[in-house]
Amino acid sequence: MGMRGTNTMSWMRGHALRWPPHVLTIVYVLVASAWVLGAAHLVQLRLAHAADRELADAGLGLLFVAISATFIFVALSRAWTQQRRSRLAWTAAVDARREAEAMLHEIVDTSSDAIFAMDLDGRYLLLSREAERILGQPTGLALGRNDGAFFPPVQAAERARASAAADALRTDDEFVATVDGERVLHTVRGPLHDAQGRVRGTFAIARDVTQRRQAEARMMLATKSFELAGYGKSISDAQTDRFLDVNPTYARERGWLRDELVGRSVFDVYPPYRQAQARSIARRLDEVDHLIVESEHMRRDGSVFAVLLDITVTRDASGVAQHRLVHAIDLARYRRDDDA
Repeated sequence: MGMRGTNTMSWMRGHALRWPPHVLTIVYVLVASAWVLGAAHLVQLRLAHAADRELADAGLGLLFVAISATFIFVALSRAWTQQRRSRLAWTAAVDARREAEAMLHEIVDTSSDAIFAMDLDGRYLLLSREAERILGQPTGLALGRNDGAFFPPVQAAERARASAAADALRTDDEFVATVDGERVLHTVRGPLHDAQGRVRGTFAIARDVTQRRQAEARMMLATKSFELAGYGKSISDAQTDRFLDVNPTYARERGWLRDELVGRSVFDVYPPYRQAQARSIARRLDEVDHLIVESEHMRRDGSVFAVLLDITVTRDASGVAQHRLVHAIDLARYRRDDDA
């Protein structure tokens, strides 16, 4: 009997727990009805004495109570198990969301970029620490305020227009007055959407590129100066003694095309009797960073002209010479211009 009861309970836990509630209810009603009707009929047929029938009815009633209790236990166990699983799943989801939000806040706050989020009225919803630093506001004080509280009116209006136009990802440079003075911010803007896909505001990620833009401007100026200089300029590799680049004037004064000189030995522009001096200059430049010397250069047709060479050496972190920057002045032309 004990083994049969154990098997019955195991079967019910293994199968009945997977049944939906309405199936369990129907099964219970059918089993209970069949039990009551069948048991009553069996008692009437088998027992002739009233006392025996009363005792049998009492036993059947107790057995019915036991079966009912089993069904109730199964149903309640199932409900409790499902509720517990749901609660654990909900708790795990909440913990995972909190962990993800904490990681996101950590990323935002430690980013070297300024990160903003604004509502449709331009009020700040989120700012990274770098964003707060640029605005010159302590943590949290900028929330709920718009650009008008931090920037001059014209600049605030320009930023508001840029945010309003950010219906898709847009990238541009903007000049912004910050606590560090006027800075150049390379800014990416885009729309913020809610769960239904409606635009609820804008976000912006801004990187301070002031130094980079200044370096680019200096590079452009240096390139322009190199290209347009009225005297010869060359850049050579200090290790191979070969031209890396020459400006148009340098090539023209020596009767070469620019591309023809690039890659050639720097000693090719010296006449034979100046080769020893040229190599002595190269050795000397391994020891000093700057040298001014007079020499002679040879044109492609073999003619020679006097030059004044102003040479600067660039070195790597270990002090090894990398490049030689040469300003070469045609002395004959210089003297003609001076006489004129």
